[in-house]
Amino acid sequence: MTVEQDSTIHIDATEDSETGRPECIVAWGGWAGTFPLEKIRSTAEALFAAAAAAECDAALIAELRAGLQLPDEVIGVMLGKVRERRPLPAGTFLRIEAGVSASTGLPFVKVRQGSNAGQLSPDEAKAMGRQWLASAEAAEHDAITRYVLRDSGRNPVEVEDFFRAMAALRRG
Repeated sequence: MTVEQDSTIHIDATEDSETGRPECIVAWGGWAGTFPLEKIRSTAEALFAAAAAAECDAALIAELRAGLQLPDEVIGVMLGKVRERRPLPAGTFLRIEAGVSASTGLPFVKVRQGSNAGQLSPDEAKAMGRQWLASAEAAEHDAITRYVLRDSGRNPVEVEDFFRAMAALRRG
């Protein structure tokens, strides 16, 4: 991922300390937030959609240039009309946009949150989306396991030690 700020977006499974509901913590540069799993999954879906859109846009541009030999001004107008028809991502906390490099013709996905910005290849965007879905699943699994362990009378300190060890294993 090419970025203009800190290069890594971190995501970890957690739970709301008051309700026990599964959540994910997302951190990027100096920004961090805790989000319900619905927002995490919506953001993953938006990453997948943007990757597909960028790949389609790149193929369309290549065909309009080489196959139909249309001028770039016409291609720009056509692509703008196609993009206007695409639904905007809903339920995300990141701004996610599909793009195509004017100089190379390669597709990319731009990701922004506040002053943080990054550019990913479609494959990187899809991999990020899969990681976000895995984190959401891990948060749900952890919440169920935590409930079962607590309900079975386990020592709360041992339960939290168990989850700290699992989180460390997930991070590698």
